[in-house]
Parts: sequence; structure tokens; C-alpha cells
Amino acid sequence: MKKAFLYSPVIKIMLLSIIFVLTTFILGGFVLNGLLRIPSQIANVIAIVVILVTTRSVYRKEGKDLSELGLNITLRDIGFGISGIVIGGIFIVPVMYTITLVRGYPIVFNPSFSLSYILNGYGLYCPQ
Repeated sequence: MKKAFLYSPVIKIMLLSIIFVLTTFILGGFVLNGLLRIPSQIANVIAIVVILVTTRSVYRKEGKDLSELGLNITLRDIGFGISGIVIGGIFIVPVMYTITLVRGYPIVFNPSFSLSYILNGYGLYCPQ
């Protein structure tokens, strides 16, 4: 009975998934941030890529693909993301200025504006 339980395909996949996730956490937290002293932004990206690759390998072992998790990035999805950011900005900016004017705060524009700071906030810009 124990042998049949350990050789079950579901148990194999479960143990493989647990090993992959633990390996990713150890890689991301201890090795990259601790031993190699890689900046946390880059270490997080590496850990996410490792998680995606391991998830893909487990799903491939089951004969499935990542589209079941919604991880099939298409041009349409990227367009929805960009349009969502633009539409959000269209609605947020007037509300912020209205609140600022109603409360009597001065409107001050940042003279040291840098696009890299905004892209860094979105996680699209990795510092060197």
C-alpha cells in the first residue's frame, strides 16, 4: 500500500511542485539576496522566472500548458494592460487636481521628474 501511494502520479507531481517552490524560495531569498548580493529587484525577477519555468515543467509533465492558469500573454492582453493604465490616468489625474483645488493646496510640479522613476514603479525598468 505504501509503495503504491508513493508511486502515484499525483503524489509525484505534488512532491515535485513542493521541491520546485522551496528551491525557488531558497534561490530567491538566500542565494541571490544573501550570498550573491544581487539587488532585490533583480532577484525578484529571477525568482519569478524560476517559478514560471518550474510551473511550466510541471504542467508539461501533466500534458497541459499554462493557458489554463491564464498565463498566455497575447498582444490583445498587452493592449488591455496599456489601455487600462491610460484610462486609469485619465480618471485619476482630474480627481487629484480637483481634491487639491478644493482643499486649497498649491499645485507644484516636480522639477526633477524622471520617466525612469515611473517605470521603476511599474516594475518595467530594472536598474543596472
